[in-house]
Amino acid sequence: MLSDLFDADYYRRLSGCDQGIGGLVQHFVAYGDAAGLDPSPYFSTVWYKARYPNWARHGARTAFEDFLFQVQRNVKRQPHPLIDPDDYRAAYPDLEGLGAAVVLHFMRHGDGEG
Repeated sequence: MLSDLFDADYYRRLSGCDQGIGGLVQHFVAYGDAAGLDPSPYFSTVWYKARYPNWARHGARTAFEDFLFQVQRNVKRQPHPLIDPDDYRAAYPDLEGLGAAVVLHFMRHGDGEG
């Protein structure tokens, strides 16, 4: 699931790493997260770690993995200071049934749909 929302082009520009998606994900896990690089424009590593300082307690290798783990458990998490799951859900009440995964809908579809 990490590579599902990982934006290879975005990360490649940030990191200067010139690899395929698998190599970029490995680079992010090994170095990028600790360096504060973001795996996507929809996720702020530094901001998430500050907002959720206990992010590593469940064994996640990166803050992004913790975010995805928490959403999978239906725990609401805000991935970026400009993305608020409650505001998005309020704007689109038909997404109410998605629970915490509403933010994934925004990342995968909502922003691109305007």
